[in-house]
Parts: sequence; structure tokens; C-alpha cells
Amino acid sequence: MIYSAPMQSDPLWFWSDRDQNTRLLLPVRFFMVGPPDWITPRTGLTITALRGNGNEHYPAWEACTGWVSEIGDGWYQLNGEYVPWDWFEVVFSFRARSVPDCNIRLPVTPERTCGHVG
Repeated sequence: MIYSAPMQSDPLWFWSDRDQNTRLLLPVRFFMVGPPDWITPRTGLTITALRGNGNEHYPAWEACTGWVSEIGDGWYQLNGEYVPWDWFEVVFSFRARSVPDCNIRLPVTPERTCGHVG
């Protein structure tokens, strides 16, 4: 399942590019649950973060360029993620052993200056 709304309260912002071809997104927060009831927050997970171009119906998954850190109480955060300038949407898949994947589709602003989707 791919969620169409972000799992964070802030709009998806980005910082300036590092090589004129990519842009750095602000942290993306997500929530992981698991057994026995599939609503219990899961902590201490080793997360594999994948991304795909949201402009494709079935994105080709590739490893994220950033790193995942645990915030607490089932909340995790992807930091330092760069995406190509020509991506207007990005799909993330966060995976860990014995819990369901958390898939998020997010819009990315097409402007070449710092901005946000509002």
C-alpha cells in the first residue's frame, strides 16, 4: 500500500542543491507498527530505506542516500536524502524484519530555490 499523504505534519521542504542536479529534502518522519495487534509501535528496528520516482506507476526502487534514525515510540526519521531535480514526487519504502512496510508518496516542489509545497 502506498499512502498518498505524508506521515509528517510539515510540508516537504528542501534545501539548496549540492551539485546543481540534486536537492536535499528536510527529514521525512514515519511510524512503524508490528505484532501482536499491528498497531503497537515498534522500537529498535533496523530500517532499510528505499526510494523511487513517484512519476512512475511502479517505481524502480533504489537505496536512499540518507540515513534513518529512531526518534522514539515507533517514530523514525530519514535524514540527508537527496533527490534529482526532475523528480516532482518521491515514493519511500521503509522496511524492517517482521513488520509491515511503511510506504509514503510525497510531492516535491519543482522550484530551483528553497521552497515548500503549500
